[in-house]
Amino acid sequence: MLKKIVPTIALVTGIALATIPTTPANAAPARNGVAAIKMKINAYYGQNYGPNVYSTGFSPGVAWSARDRSGAEVQGMNCQIQIYFPGTTKPTYKSALCQGGVGVTDNGLYSNPGHYRIIVVDKISGKRAWRWFTIE
Repeated sequence: MLKKIVPTIALVTGIALATIPTTPANAAPARNGVAAIKMKINAYYGQNYGPNVYSTGFSPGVAWSARDRSGAEVQGMNCQIQIYFPGTTKPTYKSALCQGGVGVTDNGLYSNPGHYRIIVVDKISGKRAWRWFTIE
């Protein structure tokens, strides 16, 4: 069965968060209670040139937040979070935390201009979020 993916954008403390809800309101909750993932990225290394635009030599900080159907944070270590960095040689980052963040310490992870995305997935619920950004 195909599910319609509807991207929405929310602003929290001035930083855009991407939420990709994929569960209809009447669907049974995932066994860990996760209905959506919110995420944000920032410049761990490099400069921020504007919304979702960073300098060459950029390495991201990635924060994620698993949410239940009411929008409340899912707490604890009941998730299987995987963060993917397509277009790089960075291995997948993994965590059991439903709320968390990681700073990528590879200085210059994104050293070539272009358009990239980072993907956060909870493997238990199947929920995911991603952010596109540009390197100039």
